[in-house]
Amino acid sequence: DTCEGRCRTLLFNFLDNHYHRFLKIVFVLGNHCYYGENFYTHGEVIQKEVQDNYHNVVFLNDTSYKLSDDIQIVGSTLWTDFDKGSPIMMGDAVRCMADYMWIYSDGNACCFIESKCNS
Repeated sequence: DTCEGRCRTLLFNFLDNHYHRFLKIVFVLGNHCYYGENFYTHGEVIQKEVQDNYHNVVFLNDTSYKLSDDIQIVGSTLWTDFDKGSPIMMGDAVRCMADYMWIYSDGNACCFIESKCNS
């Protein structure tokens, strides 16, 4: 994670200042990079901005990049399915993890429990 809530600013400041120093930069969004953002669209927004502005930056969002014949880099934020939607697991996550207060889905806190997302 580059930093909660300020991922976009920190990422692009870093890239502006350093991308020319490296042949390739590989970047994966961390969960805190989604804070204050829409869960469903934020990755795509960052990916487009990176692709449009930095030729040597590889943004991995549930994808991989072949660095050489022997090395494949796989990148994902690794969200969970809450043990296949277990109400106990989802309830624990909502109570114990800030992600479900700071990441948004359609304007609501993205708690991933449909009955609570609109309450």
